[in-house]
Amino acid sequence: MLHVSSRDLAAALARRLDDVAPTRITVRADDSNLAVLHDGQVLGISGAPAILETAEALHEPAENLETAVRAALSAVQDYIAEATTEPWPGTGGRQPNPDARVEANTVLMWFGPEGDPVLSLPPIDLATGITAPRAPGP
Repeated sequence: MLHVSSRDLAAALARRLDDVAPTRITVRADDSNLAVLHDGQVLGISGAPAILETAEALHEPAENLETAVRAALSAVQDYIAEATTEPWPGTGGRQPNPDARVEANTVLMWFGPEGDPVLSLPPIDLATGITAPRAPGP
């Protein structure tokens, strides 16, 4: 059975989104919320990870996890696009739709069509703990 806390999900999403956010935009977890900042000023806050704390999440955990991820990605995308006045992460005036899918113990996330995404985020591995630190790298 999948069990993910809203706090853990917010932290995992914040790390991944902050890594790909445009210059001067930061994405931070604040409890079970995602805060989007531009030059340190809060643009908006998404409470979408809290979807995991609803009664429905107990009955359909994978479906509700996907819903929480999509809603969080969409909110962050909107705040970034508003701040930059550009579609994000799209180009040419097109803002791709965010999407997510749970496969076994992994959450896959992307913007645009699944077969040809504009941006794919690193998956969240639920089996190893989604708050595990990133591996050192370049």
